[in-house]
Amino acid sequence: MPNRNFLLSICLAPLCALGVSAPSLAQGFTGAPVYGELDYTPGAEPVSLRVRAAGAMSADRLSPDCWGYISEQPTVSVVLRARGNVRFAAGSDTDTTLAVRAPDGTITCDDDGANAGYNPGVALDNAPSGRYDVWLGTFSAGVGYPDAVFHVATDAFITDNPYSVAPSADETPLQTLSLRAGFRGDPRSISVVAGGAGDMSSLDWSCYGGASRAAALALDYQAGSLPLYIFMRSQNDGTLAVLAPDGTFHCNDDRIELNPGVAFGQPQSGRYLIWTGLLDNTLPAEAASLVISEIGFDGVDNRLDVAGRPRHGERRLQGGFLPDPVAVSVMAGGTVDLNLATEGGVIADGWCVGMATREPSFRLRFDDPAGPLFFSLASDADTTLAVNSPDGAWYCNDDMIGLDPVVRFNQAEAGVYDVYAGSFGGETAAATLYISEIGGGADPVSSQVDINAEPLFGAVTLAAGFLPDPHDLDVAAGGPIAAYDAIYGEDLWCAGHITREPTANLFWEGQGGPLYIWAESGADTTIAINLPDGSWACDDDFAGNLNPGLVFDSALSGRYDIYVGTYGQGMEGEPARLRISELTPDWASWE
Repeated sequence: MPNRNFLLSICLAPLCALGVSAPSLAQGFTGAPVYGELDYTPGAEPVSLRVRAAGAMSADRLSPDCWGYISEQPTVSVVLRARGNVRFAAGSDTDTTLAVRAPDGTITCDDDGANAGYNPGVALDNAPSGRYDVWLGTFSAGVGYPDAVFHVATDAFITDNPYSVAPSADETPLQTLSLRAGFRGDPRSISVVAGGAGDMSSLDWSCYGGASRAAALALDYQAGSLPLYIFMRSQNDGTLAVLAPDGTFHCNDDRIELNPGVAFGQPQSGRYLIWTGLLDNTLPAEAASLVISEIGFDGVDNRLDVAGRPRHGERRLQGGFLPDPVAVSVMAGGTVDLNLATEGGVIADGWCVGMATREPSFRLRFDDPAGPLFFSLASDADTTLAVNSPDGAWYCNDDMIGLDPVVRFNQAEAGVYDVYAGSFGGETAAATLYISEIGGGADPVSSQVDINAEPLFGAVTLAAGFLPDPHDLDVAAGGPIAAYDAIYGEDLWCAGHITREPTANLFWEGQGGPLYIWAESGADTTIAINLPDGSWACDDDFAGNLNPGLVFDSALSGRYDIYVGTYGQGMEGEPARLRISELTPDWASWE
């Protein structure tokens, strides 16, 4: 790299130091440059100047094409002594922007154009001699006055920043450790310092917090067939950033409570650079422990043994089994974190939480399935469920019926279902596992709808061209049944809570034309309709103002079983108006 002059600017006047305009300057962006002037002749050695990027004024006030926040005074002025090419750029740990005003008043702005992270660069070819006013701003507001180095060159952008505190893979790691697969003394704990002034997001967008510039640890690892776990314990909320041998960053916050962890299921051999941070980068750095293990996070084995012997037995059932439901007494809870244990697996539905045993609580061998299959728990404690299905995917739930979980398979497959009964708080608790083809809970019939029951607010028969249009029916919305638990179909989500019986029946004698069905209420309502072909349609809020609405472009003739629900639980009896129309209502006119 060629030598270049490096100038330090010292500003003693308070207004100058803060980059604030004197009152007499008004709002014209015409004040004296905060850091003075630089002379530059194209073709000469690059010139650099330490400055601060700053400002509280939106840069688009200087020009609509500018971004970020700048001061009223230019940061610096560059006097170009001859015509030629010139490159203005800056290096900073903060996302900065540039605005350059040429001698003729033309303004050129940039963000991130220096091809070096978030550093800006403005290139002017065959630029005339004269004075160029330069504003170095910050892309975001409220980030203070970050250090930066402003550079002027002829042919290339220069973004060097010798004052950087940002984490860098080029810095010598603070500690080095060499391990090979199967190492003794697992877990291996290393004393480190967590936190620092460097913004970890400069490593990768997925990283958070503040850390030191140098990596806390370089781990030289010879991989085998075992996984690799990197975990940190600290007093305050910690974060981790790991640069893997393949050049990819892996960052985490709050793997276990407020402690971060990064796992590699199939680790590579090579060097892992590890930065140990604190989420709040305003906190002082603190002592922490970095834990390296092939067992699990913090050296704890969180693996599940789906092939293990079930704690509470197993049973073979066939589609259409009676009695329905089948009840099994189990103990919920254990020492394995289901969230960590299922990480890396296929989560087909739900979020796996809670603590469970390593072996399944129960195993079901299911033959000749004929439709849906439900697993649920009932307990005085807050319980969770995780079910490993015949295809190896995980289905999880927490709090479907009160604090009790329900896992549903819309179209059950034949095969083995390994069931884990978990507890949310970690304590073990007695529970009853229910297996059903009808629904969840001890009384699954009560959690299902009955489309053949007498409608609560009657039935109406309408034909194409009916009057008055719309046809209105005053009803009560809501009920005790969760629509999601009672209604299922391919790619179908039904929100809200409804009654077992239909709110109303519509017998439609149409001609394949459009039909609009919606509800209006002062409460947040939902709608679910069983159509003449047996399929379901559901909605929440499509009609605006928390009102649900469904559009049928070519409505089938036949019976429509209509359920008007409430989004929230325990809101039975909310007054609502069910409306049916062939005319396009305002809420559907934009479709």
